[in-house]
Parts: sequence; structure tokens; C-alpha cells
Amino acid sequence: MSKLWKRSGALLMSSALLFPVLPAYAAKADHASVASPGILPLPTKPVSAVQASQANLSQSQALQLAQKLIALPKGVELRNSSFESANAWRSFPEWSFYWVKEDATDRVPQISINVGINADTGELTSYYYHENTPEQPDYSSVISRAEAQTIAERFLKEKSPTKVAETQLYTKGTVPSKTPLNSEASYSFRFVRIVNGLPFPDNGIDIYVNGQGKISSFQMNWDNRIQFAPVEQAISAQQARDKFAELTRAELSYIVPWENQRGNPSPILVYQNPFHFYLDAVDGKQLTLELKPRDVEEELIPVSQTALSSRHSGQRLTQENAIAMAEKLFNLSGYQLENINFQENDYRGNRPVWNLYYRSRENNAQEKHLSIAMDAINGDIYSFSKYAEMMPMQSGSVELPIPADLQEEAIKQIRRLTPALASQFYWNKTTNPTSPDSEQVTLLFQRYVNGIQAATGTAYVTFAANGELTNYNVDFGKESYPARVPTAKPAESALSAWLQEAEAELVYMQTPVKMEAKASSTSAAQTQRQAFPVYRLVTTPYETPYAYQAETGNWINIANGNPISLHRPDPTDLSGHPAEKELLLMYEYDALSLKDGKIMPEQRITRGEMIDMLMIALNQGRIYPDPARKASFSDVASNSRYFASVEAAVDRGLLDPSSKTLKPDEPITREELADLIVRALGYKKLADYSRLFAADFTDVQDSKLRGPIAIVTTLGIMSAENNRFQPEAPVSRADAAVAFYRFLEKRGELAEQNSRF
Repeated sequence: MSKLWKRSGALLMSSALLFPVLPAYAAKADHASVASPGILPLPTKPVSAVQASQANLSQSQALQLAQKLIALPKGVELRNSSFESANAWRSFPEWSFYWVKEDATDRVPQISINVGINADTGELTSYYYHENTPEQPDYSSVISRAEAQTIAERFLKEKSPTKVAETQLYTKGTVPSKTPLNSEASYSFRFVRIVNGLPFPDNGIDIYVNGQGKISSFQMNWDNRIQFAPVEQAISAQQARDKFAELTRAELSYIVPWENQRGNPSPILVYQNPFHFYLDAVDGKQLTLELKPRDVEEELIPVSQTALSSRHSGQRLTQENAIAMAEKLFNLSGYQLENINFQENDYRGNRPVWNLYYRSRENNAQEKHLSIAMDAINGDIYSFSKYAEMMPMQSGSVELPIPADLQEEAIKQIRRLTPALASQFYWNKTTNPTSPDSEQVTLLFQRYVNGIQAATGTAYVTFAANGELTNYNVDFGKESYPARVPTAKPAESALSAWLQEAEAELVYMQTPVKMEAKASSTSAAQTQRQAFPVYRLVTTPYETPYAYQAETGNWINIANGNPISLHRPDPTDLSGHPAEKELLLMYEYDALSLKDGKIMPEQRITRGEMIDMLMIALNQGRIYPDPARKASFSDVASNSRYFASVEAAVDRGLLDPSSKTLKPDEPITREELADLIVRALGYKKLADYSRLFAADFTDVQDSKLRGPIAIVTTLGIMSAENNRFQPEAPVSRADAAVAFYRFLEKRGELAEQNSRF
């Protein structure tokens, strides 16, 4: 290839282009950049000599074991050590040690290492490694998940040999990792505890491996206090599945995809995952997630059978009106108004709301606070909270009424405080948000629209032990519902679809630990735990939660409402293709779709497809749309599959919005692809200096994108043949995928080179 760079422009060029770009295999990084959970802070409280003396291992003995288990890099210094006794969350006492290696110039930590040692057994309980280096590892050096798994299994065998036979790599219900798009990759592996041949998901070992093959995190969660009930004559998986099918009801509900929350979103009618209970593995009876007997669901109890009249109509409430209404609705004796403010568009349905804040402090008594949120149009109360500072705990000393005894009073309060919405709320006694250790009782009411549970809308009504209302909160969103319920698929069809994606799994689950036990580390360490064999249904994993679209019968992504395929088919026309790896990467991230099971490597790639993939890479694998945003191009509206990526590309400078149309479904040309890649690399301004680039290609002299063409060919991202670039020629999917993969490689290399200057 001819040399394209003019000598006179050398001083203006990016340093990345002034120096030779090494091939991917020649640019291995010396140090790996770790992408893993952050270093956990060490406990700051002083070591209890009494507690530490009761442990089998002294501090020095534990330190020697830590240094033997973990090969410490040269130059690290021990900065801190601490001791923690057993508590509700950890069944064993633990010594922790923290090492740091600082930069000699600016004293910034270069390496941080945290090691935990079981103070009784000497086992490794935790390990965290973080390396802060400006150098970016090569993208080509990133290991695969299979390679990372081998490294994780070897680490487990070497550092925790006694747990190898008691654990098993657990992948059921786990979303498969996607191919990384940069060198800061991280792979996680969970080795779940196995007891009596059954998985116990609450216990296990989590290991993270970074893209360069280094262990960045090891965390053991293991409780030897638990007593496991024997597995005797458990029902079969098929019997459990049949029982789930008999007992489960699929119910309609509305959702609003959380990526479409802005503006006035339209709710979607769906059947969500209905498998939210267990089966006793012995007798097949229903259990709640807390392992309590599950009551048969009863009919919902409405707050009001008919719509109630609003408390206020006409002009909006003034500040004085709001204060007067608050004094009428609540006993404010002894309280003084401290602050009042007004919100024109409250998060509750964009309603105008008055917020009032009161305080009471009489005769140096305990300070009390009270707050009220009131709708300025109809006078509905959306929240009421009454609380005191430094309220003493009375664990176990307060006998609370059961929620059913407070049902009528809670309904009365909703009718009294929020009459305009009262007829939309229903109570189900099987839904109990009250903690077993709470000193108050809370009743939860759900919002229904035309008999269907709404996407948003709850009413929490909380009472003290004496029946006094202490907290009240009504919440609802901005969505608008249709006057009539859309025609939906039968519940039987939805349940059948969910059952096809579900597998019965026999596991151990433990009963919850009460909060009063957690409050005391001594009693917590001695609290007896029990685990029982149960069946649960595990559904097909997907990268985001999903639901059965009730109108179409398709699976949709709850995050954005888009149709999805839970079982991604392999392309039938890729085996052995030179660009197989590169095309599969774009297919994996949904930038390319199949037609009749084929990816069609030689088909022309469109502008929309290429923009989509580049923006996915620049945004760490996900793009979050703003549905309320005005479209930059008339032919890429907010309902376009490319809307989010196109608008993100505009914000990142990859696209010029001065052009009114984009034509996303038309083939992209080679020079347009070169320009997009250069912009994605951050070299647009450099490319604009056309005088820097000699037009040695015979067919680019008149191209306005001569600069980007020179950059991508010099970097080896795109190629030319016979001294011709063919700037206006279309690009095949295969060629585009190869160019994209090379872009990922060069992006990492250039970032590393630029970090040196």
C-alpha cells in the first residue's frame, strides 16, 4: 500500500498514528486490568482481645497462612489487619489482611490485595485483587469463558481443596456471558454447596477471573451451623412439575418497560412469571419463599366497590388551603409547621403536590417529625409519616395485631385520605410486607385498572401496636391505560408457555434468620439454622427479565418491551466461513438478525446495523433509549429499532444531525464506514485536516472522507486492493464484521499508546 501521510503534517497527528501499530499478537500487556467487584473495606472497629483469643489461630499464624496461600507481588506492604467474630451472616471467625503497593511518585495505590482467613480452620475465605494501571491490555489477549473456567477451577482446587468435593459449578438459571467488547472483561463462576447430593444455593464460593486470566475475586459463603433435613422419599421431578402445573395460576398484569419510563408511557398487557412459591419435596404441599405453608389465594378485597367523590374540586389548593386541609385531616396538636413546598410535576403521575413538614418538641421531650404530601387539585393525601428521633427498639416486647384485624381500619384510611383513587386499590391477605420482627404492622394494597393489576400503584398503610396510623404512602406512575382491556391470550396458553420454559429443581432452602438474632452477634453465632428439601421451578435464563405478551403470545424483554427469542438459533450458513467469529459477535449483540436461519455473510450491511454495533461497543454492551427525546432524523422515529443507537451516535459525534434523513435501512458505503469508525476512535478532528493526507489511492482524490479512509487503512482496520479503496461501494456483512473486530483491537492498542504520553 502507498504511503498516505504528508510529512508536513506530522506534528499535528495523533501520537497513536505517529508510532507503528504493532500486530495484535505482538502487543501483549505486562499487567492485567481487573474488572471485578471493588475491594471490600476492612472493618474499622478495634480487635477484641477476648474474641480473638477464643479463635484457634492467632493473628501471626493467620498471616503466615495468608502469605502461603496467596503469592504476593513484590513491593506490596501490609497496611491493615482486623478480626471479626462469627455473626448472623458468617458462621466462622475471620482474620482479614490488606496489602497495598503505591506508586513511588504520587503515592496512588497501584495494587490492592485483601485476604480473609478462617480463624478456626485456616481456610481461605476471601481474596480480592485490584491493579490500577494506565495501560490497557490488548483486546486480542482477552481469554474466553472456557479458559477462565479452567483457571477458576484450578484456583479452587489449589486454595480450597477441602471444598472441591463439596461444591459444584452451578449454571442453572445463569445467563451465559457474552463475548467481551473490550479488554476489561470479567467472568464470574459460582460453585454451589452440595449437601446429600442436592444443591444448597445459599452457600457456595464465587470466583471472578479477569480477561487476562487473573483471579480478581474469591468469596466463600459457608454456614456449618445449618442442620439439613434428610431427603427421604422425595416426590419425583415430574410429580413436582405436575403439581406446579396444577397449583399455578397465570394472571394478567400491566407493565411499563423501565427504559420507557419518561413521558407518558403506554403499559403493556402481559403474563409475568407465575412460579413464586416452592413445593415441599416430601409431601408436595405449597410453601412460601419463607418456607411457611402457603394459603390458597383468596379473592381480592376492594377498598371501594364504586368510585368515590374527590375531596376538592375547582381551583387548585393554595398554600393556605393545603395547611387548613392538613389540620382538618390529621391531629397536629403540638406540632409546628416548619416547611412547605410545591412541586408542579410530582413523580406520582405528574400531579401538582404540596409537601408539608412539621416538628414537635415540647418541654425538652423527644423530637418528633411529621410530613404530609397532598394533591393540589383534588386534595388526595399521597403520604403521611409520623416518627420520632432515636426511637428505642423493643424487640420481642410488643404484641402486634394481625393484619386481618386492621383490614377495615386500613380500608377506612384509604377511603378517607385518598378518595379519588380508593376504588382502584385492593387487598390480599396473603401478601404481607410486615417483617416478623417489626414493631409495626403494614398492609399492602395493589392498584388494579379494569380488574387487571396496574404497572404501578401501591398503598402502604402502617399502624403502631396501639392501632395508631404512623405511615401512609400511595404511589403510582405516569402511564395511561386503555378504557377497555385489550383482547388477550387465555391464561391456560400463557401457563403452558411458561411451563415449557421451566425445569423442576430439587434444592435445599433455609428458613430465614430473625432480625432479633441478627442484632446480637453473640446470639446470631449460636442461632440454630435449618434447611429443607424443596422443589422450585427454574425458568430459561435471559439477560433481562422477560414476560409473555398477552396480546401477541410472544416473549418480550421487560426492559424495553421488544420481542425476544429465548433460544437463539445458530446460523446455518456460517460454519467454516473466514469471518465466522466476527459475524457471530455482531449476531450475539443483535446487531445482525437471521433470515430463514441464515446470517447471509455476503448481504450488504445497512447503516442502521453498523451504527447499532458501534454504539453497543461504545456503551459497554447496552444502549438505553430516551422515548421522550425528539428524533434527530425524520426517518428514525422513536419506534424504530435503531432509535436508541442513532440518538446515542448523535450525542457521541458519530452522526451529524444537520442532515434531516439517515436512511438507516440502506447499505452503508465503504467511505461512510471508514468515517464512522474514525469518529468512534475519536479521530474526527484529525481526519478533518485533509491537507495532511496524500491522495495516493487512485479513486479517493475527490472524496470528502479522504482523511478517514487514510486512517482506517493505515491502522489496518479496512483494506484496499490494487491501490483502489472503492469509497462508494457497499460493504458486505462479513467485511463489516471484520472491520468492526479490528476496530475493537485497535481501540485498545491506541488507548494504551495514548496513555503513555
